[in-house]
Amino acid sequence: MRISGIQPVANISRLRHVVLFDCGLNDFSALENCPWLETLDIGLNDLTDLKQVGFHPNVRFLGAMWLNMKNLDGLAERMPKLQQITLQYSTFKDLSGLKLLRHLETVYVLSEQEEAVRAVLEGADVEVRVTEN
Repeated sequence: MRISGIQPVANISRLRHVVLFDCGLNDFSALENCPWLETLDIGLNDLTDLKQVGFHPNVRFLGAMWLNMKNLDGLAERMPKLQQITLQYSTFKDLSGLKLLRHLETVYVLSEQEEAVRAVLEGADVEVRVTEN
């Protein structure tokens, strides 16, 4: 189902979990109106920059599959409580933003992404899980 904009969802201020995978959106910053948001899945959308995602202080899980972004710079400031992130099929050229996430516990990747993610997180107590989905 395609939705025409994020505003109807962003008006649900007590929203805790939102999956907007492949919904044709390119700006999720209006979800900043949902301060209780803990799960945000925005995979397979036309996002090129974290500015389009917004600031979400309570998000613990970020679905970022199939995204074509340059980097994850600023992710620690935008989602300081982030614990899990899915990166399968995404084409981030710079993953160094991952090492600044103080609460990160698990990163989900494809086998071909594993080496790059492990290199960035070397020495950190973060589990890198290889999955195919």
